[in-house]
Amino acid sequence: TPGKLQIDSTNVIDVSRSTVSEKIIESLASSLNIDPLYVRLDFAEYMTSARRRMLQSNDEILILTFTIFATTEDEKIIFAANLGDASIQSNIKDALNDKFSGISSISVGNVMNECGPGTQYTTVAGQRRCESICAVNHYY
Repeated sequence: TPGKLQIDSTNVIDVSRSTVSEKIIESLASSLNIDPLYVRLDFAEYMTSARRRMLQSNDEILILTFTIFATTEDEKIIFAANLGDASIQSNIKDALNDKFSGISSISVGNVMNECGPGTQYTTVAGQRRCESICAVNHYY
């Protein structure tokens, strides 16, 4: 299940550090009540200062895309529904606040998956695309 997380914070959250990435994964996993091994961060983007000025915000804005791996179609549906649930989003924010200071708000949502039968989302060089389920284990 592909998802997107936006974190608005007064402090920079440096996801290039493995410990920081692990804390974000742990926060997502614990809030969704799953093992952290089923969560992968795919892509990180920091909103530029010019865009922040347009929004009249001094916060650092980090946008992450991630994947939650499900073993069944029913799990995919449940995870997709949970990402939109307000109480789950509140749990994610609380979990992130326990690990990082200065978080002012978060936004969590699904990334629409329009892959056809026999394919699934894969991230290659920061770009999400549909790949055959037979070829998903190839490394680029």
